[in-house]
Amino acid sequence: MNILKNKVILITGGQGFLAFEFSKFLLKNNATVITIDIKKNKNFINLKKKFKNNYFYFESNICNENELIFLTKILKKKFKKIDVLINNAANNPTVEK
Repeated sequence: MNILKNKVILITGGQGFLAFEFSKFLLKNNATVITIDIKKNKNFINLKKKFKNNYFYFESNICNENELIFLTKILKKKFKKIDVLINNAANNPTVEK
């Protein structure tokens, strides 16, 4: 029995090291993974190639209310539901510079 099959998992701060490890594990166990981050990491290109139907990336700053509202509308339309949220984002001043 695979409990992650047909589950949609959203990871904020989705392009960092921890998110990459979370994503690999979840994708290998048949989850649909959505990552959100303010910049794209080239390491995730291989995940998209390998899990093209189950891995999705959205570039967005979740600290920006307007971006978050817009993204929420897109996610609701495309995925209908989110089963799990992994809040991995950090409002790190060094990232914003």
